[in-house]
Amino acid sequence: MFAAWCVSVAVQCALLFFVYRQGRAALLGGTTELPYPPLGPDAPKVGVIIPVAGQRAGMEAALRSLLEQDYPCYEVVFVTAEEDDPAVPCLRTLTAECAHARHVTAGRASRCGQKNHNSLCGIAALGRDADIYAFCDSTHTAPRDFLRTLVWPVAAGETAFSTGYHAVDALDDQPVSLGYQITVIFMRLLQAVSVFTQPWGGAMAIARPAFERYGIEELWATNVVDDCSLAGLLMARRGHMRLCPSALLRTPVAAHASEQWLAWFDRQILFLKFCTPAMWYVMGAGLALLFAPTLCSLALLACWPLFGFVPAWSVAVAAAHLMFLLYFALALRDFSARRAPAPAWLRAFALNYWLLGRVYVRSITCRHLRWHDTTYHVGAGGRVISLDKHIKHV
Repeated sequence: MFAAWCVSVAVQCALLFFVYRQGRAALLGGTTELPYPPLGPDAPKVGVIIPVAGQRAGMEAALRSLLEQDYPCYEVVFVTAEEDDPAVPCLRTLTAECAHARHVTAGRASRCGQKNHNSLCGIAALGRDADIYAFCDSTHTAPRDFLRTLVWPVAAGETAFSTGYHAVDALDDQPVSLGYQITVIFMRLLQAVSVFTQPWGGAMAIARPAFERYGIEELWATNVVDDCSLAGLLMARRGHMRLCPSALLRTPVAAHASEQWLAWFDRQILFLKFCTPAMWYVMGAGLALLFAPTLCSLALLACWPLFGFVPAWSVAVAAAHLMFLLYFALALRDFSARRAPAPAWLRAFALNYWLLGRVYVRSITCRHLRWHDTTYHVGAGGRVISLDKHIKHV
């Protein structure tokens, strides 16, 4: 038993070290300058589709940042489900100020996720005028070169699919705010490992011919989510998603609500389960490798004075293992714009451990998910079987 524990500790530490080093090299090792040459006025036209729901703090600033990109030729389409959505007054102001932006109404979805429905409505509004479709969320702030960096590999013909990601900036030291930040940091690290690179719906670009050739419209028209369903399609069709580490959006959070974080965490796990079950099983194996050796090490250190048969060397291995995890947790602060105090950061890291296990176990028997004001009952591949509407904009 001790031998199996030692092997699992070694494998866990090696994998965490590999992910950290690979991610650091990809995310922090390069120059901060735009890695591609400038695009001229004859650059492919980009249609930016931004589904919007509700009015949130900081949303107007986030949307303005997407309207002030330095890409030479692009159009923005804001899409709401209904004309009376709380975001509409803000969108009317923005579209009145910007000639390259407009707002369309999609209506309520009946066969797919509302975000998918909104995105497809935005694509219909653009028609074939756009050479590249870019999909962005409405709540993340973009640097001026974000769009250029995101679409350049597609515009240059290097790939048909590219994705960026986001970084959470916790503005306080509350466990939930920092925990959310740590979760997204680790997801960014996994994104930087090519075998784990997945499309992220908050920042992805697709060449229009590829969008049509892969049948993405038909996929999204019956699916609960955009990015995980696309990941499953690309896995089946051997398509390649190119990560653009510099295409990074910022997500400031303060006094983040635990219910909001838990609901977000639930959706991330369930999207994997429904759309890419193989990745969900891999995640389960990874969690077992993450939890079992750690719990054994904690138990050894807590109980060794009570049991004389525990070898001293195993206590030393357990202590070294936990010291490595502390070092790993603190090293993740390298990816944070604001360096939080070590005690607060470690509390948030421990909270991630507990919450991740809880959410995954709960996902095992779950057959539906709640997103905004709708409960979706989902079948194989993320296909929506039925949906139930609730109070709007909860």
